[in-house]
Formats: sequence, structure tokens, C-alpha cells
Amino acid sequence: PIYAGGDDSAANLRAACRSCNSGRALAHADTLAGDMRRVRDMLGETVEQFAEHFFVSTRTIEDWEQGRRHAPKLAIDRLRSLGEPPKN
Repeated sequence: PIYAGGDDSAANLRAACRSCNSGRALAHADTLAGDMRRVRDMLGETVEQFAEHFFVSTRTIEDWEQGRRHAPKLAIDRLRSLGEPPKN
């Protein structure tokens, strides 16, 4: 999937009915929500502080953490960089 670093080439696309496709999105939203909370907890930041990393409102972070909205790929990439251990 694109959210996991895949691309949007024809070789990586799959046709799916509406029901199957929306089920995939829900699984992604749950994973992303858990990742958002995990990284924010790891950093020990408030929602306000965490939102500054993404240049978004606290409401957007809350929506992402609750799975109500999907984060764009740039935000997911930023989340991954925040969750990586520091390099020596």
C-alpha cells in the first residue's frame, strides 16, 4: 500500500469492490491511529506539541488518533521519522 511506502504504479494496484476497499482503509486508520498515539506517548508530548511537528491543528491530530481522518503520505513519513531511534 502507498501508506506503507508502496507506489501507485499499475503493478501495485488492485481492483476491489467498495466493501473490500473501505475495509482496507479502516485497517489502515486503526494502525495509523495506534502509531500516532504510540509515537506521541514515546515523545511525551501533548497534542498541541505533537501537532507542531506536522504543521496542523490539534483537532487534526485528534482526528488522526481516533481514526476519523487519514493522514497524508507526508505526515506518515514524518511520523516514521519521529518514531525512529536517534542516530549516533
